[in-house]
Amino acid sequence: MWLFAGLRGDEILRLRVGAVRWQTTPDADASERVCLLDVPTNKTTSAFTKPVDRIVGDAIEAWQTVRPAQPRLPDRKTGQLVDMLLAYRGARLG
Repeated sequence: MWLFAGLRGDEILRLRVGAVRWQTTPDADASERVCLLDVPTNKTTSAFTKPVDRIVGDAIEAWQTVRPAQPRLPDRKTGQLVDMLLAYRGARLG
């Protein structure tokens, strides 16, 4: 994700479950979908959405399908309890 999404390490570690959305046009086929990634608040900007390479979306969706249920963890920047994408056994991966 670091290479193809162009995010800071902290932004990657704080991604949330459901951070990937796909955008299509009515007449487009599946290969023309655009992957949109919801990036959490970081040290310089508020939360935003950015288009990323499809391989990022595919990798995140693959992880979400095998990721076991995790307790909600506090976000280091906002303090909110959120479903962290990169968590396993009740701890953040990193």
